[in-house]
Amino acid sequence: MPDLGPRPFSGEWLALPPEERVAPKSGRVFVLPSWMPSERIVSGLLVLVLIFISMLLGDPGIARSDAKSPAETPLAAAAITPEPTNPAVIAPPRETQAPTPLPTPTATPPGSAPTLVAGLNVTPETTAAPEAAPGSLLPQYRILAYYGHPNATTMGILGEYSKDELLSKLTQEKDAYEAADPTRPIKMAFEVIASVAQQYPAENNTYLRHTDAATIQEYADFVRDHDMILILDLQIGHSNVKDEIATVSDFLKLPYVHLALDPEFAMSGDQVPGEAIGSINASDVTEAQNEVAAIVAENHLPPKMLIVHRFTENMVTNSENIKPVNNVQVVIDFDGFGDPNSKIGLYQHIIGLGGAQFDGIKLFYKHDDPLMSPADVVALKPVPDVVIYQ
Repeated sequence: MPDLGPRPFSGEWLALPPEERVAPKSGRVFVLPSWMPSERIVSGLLVLVLIFISMLLGDPGIARSDAKSPAETPLAAAAITPEPTNPAVIAPPRETQAPTPLPTPTATPPGSAPTLVAGLNVTPETTAAPEAAPGSLLPQYRILAYYGHPNATTMGILGEYSKDELLSKLTQEKDAYEAADPTRPIKMAFEVIASVAQQYPAENNTYLRHTDAATIQEYADFVRDHDMILILDLQIGHSNVKDEIATVSDFLKLPYVHLALDPEFAMSGDQVPGEAIGSINASDVTEAQNEVAAIVAENHLPPKMLIVHRFTENMVTNSENIKPVNNVQVVIDFDGFGDPNSKIGLYQHIIGLGGAQFDGIKLFYKHDDPLMSPADVVALKPVPDVVIYQ
């Protein structure tokens, strides 16, 4: 192969005297005949044709208005279903079974899926919160909670360790979050499931078993003694929001006890918990707000949080109709799990559906892969006010 000298415009080429530089050859490999339009015109026409074809066929990457129902739609890219079904959960003998809540299945059944698209870049639309009343936790603090049931290791970290061990672990997470965001102090919390959904009629055909008052009192006393808060989580089953709040109303009279609703287990018709994803309406949330507001007013308490867990659109219908109620701070908590990229997109999508005065996200020690770091979490937009670990 002949020596053509330094490559044009390389450092060696530029260092040569101008008269020794060999300029690159110009010209095109193929020249259009003179009777054809110019390349620029041809390229423009090709672009227009491609755009027209794309419009006719539709873009499969865009969410469509005729999306299938949850029962017909395949799962989104993120594994946003809850924990796998526990096959050991069966109807216990009516007379020999102790009244301790059983671990409840938290698996989305085959064929059920959220009508979401992973990675949607949705601008969140939040409901403006009333001016924070004296004693409000939000937005002064970021809430950092451990979730689960004291008697079930399969339902979250709360059932895996003693209260003292949990406090030690949660304190380490607290230090990490305050290092990631020094501008916002952390208020630690335990979220105890107070009514546990079952796969058989259980108590009064509600498909629920209730955590005994003595156990809840233990955790209430513990959080009081350690400057924490207690969140009582309600899985509605075939009961209703008002009746389930009544089962924990005495604890809600304590200034350090707050409330959460889990629509995933709010069943209708002949649905069975664990075999379908449940749903509540904005009117149910409003009813909960009013019940909590009444307890606050009657007992001269500081404002309380009402956390609503959600990982599909249909879990809270008409959420845009959730409006602020004085002395109740509504938090929408995205509690799906999956890889960080998909999880972030779905978090933004769920929060963007409306109804949230404050925003929350749940992290799963055993099912998020990889687990987002505190720095990752505080970098989210919108920034979560509540972070829950299960």
